[in-house]
Amino acid sequence: MNRLHFSILLFLGALWGASFLFMRIAAPVLGAVWLIEFRVLIAGLVLLPVILLRGQLLELFSNYRGLLIVGCQNAALPFSLLAYASIELSAGLTSILNGTMPIFSALFAYLVIKENLGTGKVIGIVLGFMGVVLLMGWQEGGMAPPSTLSVGAGLLTALSYVFAANYTKRHLTELPPLVYVTGS
Repeated sequence: MNRLHFSILLFLGALWGASFLFMRIAAPVLGAVWLIEFRVLIAGLVLLPVILLRGQLLELFSNYRGLLIVGCQNAALPFSLLAYASIELSAGLTSILNGTMPIFSALFAYLVIKENLGTGKVIGIVLGFMGVVLLMGWQEGGMAPPSTLSVGAGLLTALSYVFAANYTKRHLTELPPLVYVTGS
């Protein structure tokens, strides 16, 4: 990896991490649903003209059913759940819960797709789960433990992303990436 790629990766990581901080600040003020409504509306208003200029509007509309499904699973539901969780949870804890997605992905692949899990993957799942449990039990500055509902919302977020990824793999892989992102 060269310096440019490393710099871009750091920048993207900072943007991703900042979204949790932004949600932690804005969700209590705007409410979880309104925050996400504005976030997705702004993204749509930025991306839709690009789709129009590229002549891909017909492709967007001809795949509306699949894009609606993946939009619910990959944006509306998880974004709203994360915003709800961030009202009570710290930005760090919210991002940790969201980071359980690889654990759920491996379990989904094993239980639903019947993919074989090797020893390394099983060890990774166990260590990842233990890490989440350890971090969940850690209390910041004498704060009370987080509510089960907020933690459940954070975990359901990760699970929703897993369902969206699998749906996309089965039904929307031929779609141009910009059409996929705009539509969802």
